[in-house]
Amino acid sequence: MGIKRYEVKIPGGESELDHFHRVREFFREIKKHKGNIVFVGHGGTNKIFFGVSECVPREKMYDFPQDNSAISVVELTKKGHKIIKINDVRHLK
Repeated sequence: MGIKRYEVKIPGGESELDHFHRVREFFREIKKHKGNIVFVGHGGTNKIFFGVSECVPREKMYDFPQDNSAISVVELTKKGHKIIKINDVRHLK
């Protein structure tokens, strides 16, 4: 049996489950604000963000591509979200 993969924690770090909860709380906070919000995150954090914002089904969020330095724009509304661009790396060419 043992520990589930998402519960494994390295000393001084957080588990995948801890990371998920941290990003989910961040998402709840930014939903309270009006206007444009920019945030920068690592690929894993961005994938979780897309899952908790329901841009991507949670069971597929870790399979969602997030290239280095990619730009994603999501418009969040009270009715849901609108994906403007995801994983755009045109600025790197």
